[in-house]
Amino acid sequence: MSASPRPPFDSLPLDILCQVCEHLSSLEYNRQSLLSFSLVSKKCGFATARERFSCISLTTRSPARLESDVARLSKTLSDACAYTCVRRVNIVGRTELCPENNYGDSSNDDDDDGQDEPPGPDSNAQRRERDEKIEAWGWTPLQHHRFFSPHFYPTQLPQNQCYCEKPHDTGGEAEVWEPLVSLLRHLPALTDIVVEGMRLAPRSILRYLHVHKPSCRVHMNSFRLASQTCTKHQQKNITDDEYLLITSPCLYSIITSHSVNYIGPHVDYNGEAIVAMLARYSPNLRHLWTKRTLPGGEIGLAENLDTPRPSWGGFFPDVRVQSQDVIGPSSRTGQLDSLVLGGYRIALNDYMRATDFSRLSGLHIMEPVDDNMMRDLVRLGQSHGLALLDSLSLRLPNDNGIRATELARELLTCVPPLRYFYFDAKAAAERVLSIVFSRHGQTLRTLCIKAAEISTESLEELQSQCPMLRQLMITLPRKPGDEHEARIYRTLGKLTHLERLTIRLLIPPPCEAAVDLEFKISHSDEECVEYLKRHLPRFAVDAKLAKSMFCTVATEQRAKAGKSSLERLCLRPRSEGGEHVDISDIQGPTFWNVAEWIARSWVCRPRSWTDTPRDGNDETRAQSFDLVAERCFIEPSEEYLKEEMEDIMWDGMMGKAWKALWPEAGDDWLESWSSVPILGSD
Repeated sequence: MSASPRPPFDSLPLDILCQVCEHLSSLEYNRQSLLSFSLVSKKCGFATARERFSCISLTTRSPARLESDVARLSKTLSDACAYTCVRRVNIVGRTELCPENNYGDSSNDDDDDGQDEPPGPDSNAQRRERDEKIEAWGWTPLQHHRFFSPHFYPTQLPQNQCYCEKPHDTGGEAEVWEPLVSLLRHLPALTDIVVEGMRLAPRSILRYLHVHKPSCRVHMNSFRLASQTCTKHQQKNITDDEYLLITSPCLYSIITSHSVNYIGPHVDYNGEAIVAMLARYSPNLRHLWTKRTLPGGEIGLAENLDTPRPSWGGFFPDVRVQSQDVIGPSSRTGQLDSLVLGGYRIALNDYMRATDFSRLSGLHIMEPVDDNMMRDLVRLGQSHGLALLDSLSLRLPNDNGIRATELARELLTCVPPLRYFYFDAKAAAERVLSIVFSRHGQTLRTLCIKAAEISTESLEELQSQCPMLRQLMITLPRKPGDEHEARIYRTLGKLTHLERLTIRLLIPPPCEAAVDLEFKISHSDEECVEYLKRHLPRFAVDAKLAKSMFCTVATEQRAKAGKSSLERLCLRPRSEGGEHVDISDIQGPTFWNVAEWIARSWVCRPRSWTDTPRDGNDETRAQSFDLVAERCFIEPSEEYLKEEMEDIMWDGMMGKAWKALWPEAGDDWLESWSSVPILGSD
């Protein structure tokens, strides 16, 4: 009996298989293709280990739970002979792991909601699902920097963790973290530790890294110095643990937020502290993402708002000498690679004094840039102070005039050719974009235009002058069944290298009177029904429409280049009245609830072999990301919307309009509606 043939992959050299695994790992957040590939054969399973175990995560709950989680994780790595594969460790802090603060009651050790998975290379599925949704929309300003959390803004810790001074542990801290330190000793390839949800990195871990792995990089995604938030009458010295972190040669990136002025009765000096860290204390800090917030906290706030804010005394205000932490013009020693600034009244000049902007490769200003700040950037660019910049984000004020537009054009003329550009402006975007296309078009790989509807002329200029574009976000109008709409998507298809396309689908709202009580009184029921029948279909965005958009772009790519490079299309409806279709401040909630129900967000991509069996010849898979779940602030539940929709069917005019538009609706009428696809996409 002849031996069964070996799987074809087994004939490939191991280093080739490892490169295949590296590519598969980068394709999906859930790494389903990589895990499936590991089952092909023993050799393929061995090759996937380096990627499967490249990142491990631990969530801190209690000292006992941490010890047991580390033990289980160590056994998993040992059984798979995968200690040498781990290159990154994520430490997610539910609370600050400090025995006297959080774990005084040992009964809390087993207090679990039953939804947490054991630690491991593929644990925390809920987190991955969240990240996949955010990654689908992309467009965090440092999406290419994998150590930054994908939140658009830094996540603030609860106030009691932000500024209330915690009692310091003097004896138990080393014992608490010793299991994790012991695990780190067995990870020879470790290069990065990401700490999220804790103000500081554990002291024991830092001391171990300083001695044994000084080149390992530490990324703090919830950084804050509690000692730098104090009463206005008594500033405090920085604590030993805080000083150990900010002077650590391992500190590589931080995400933080701080108040402009007061937090309740306290003064927040974290902004000044970060600038001082850049200039003098953190030698290897390369990435900073900071957000300035408005004063918060009612208790004690009112009495302080009219009080002048005392100047910062530095990290050691008890030393009665001139503070060396006040940054002067000649103290620019920081060497940031990327800087993200957001929030209220961005103080760009402080960072310009503290770090060498000529080393910056990424500058992302996520709040409106005033004229003075823009002039500073223009002067910096004209003096070659932005010599290495290749990634830029700009947002112009809503009332930007000719001067702001011209300054933006000057800046884009004097900076080096960009690979990434994010631009947000409500008006006058066309003049700025013309410079972007002509000056940076040949080098652009990622372009986000978060502005008003782009003209057809600008779209054609983008297509002709940005031939190597890989990722694009753009605002396009929704004109159901219109030839002009189809031509727009065919133009996008001429970008033959385009891989990811995010469309903010602009749906012009109907006249406010259409759903107003006065309108109903002055018009017959038949006229109201006809009006609703004309306007509701524009809001309908279903899987069929998402697929038709994807197919129109992909078909044009194939016609022009012989193949389609489009990997993902993200579709996000919005109305002129707001970021999403739901507009709560317009009368007539019945109409807008219907509009929100049928205007859905979609992520569309080619169907892969890991998907469920195909229906016929359908080669495109569309997954709905419910718009309600995507909203950041007021989020009516899906159940609430369903109740509203059921009530709508009792509304005479709305019910008649719905049944006239989609007469085939039966018992499942809530989902039995359809959109008008792109013309010629069938």
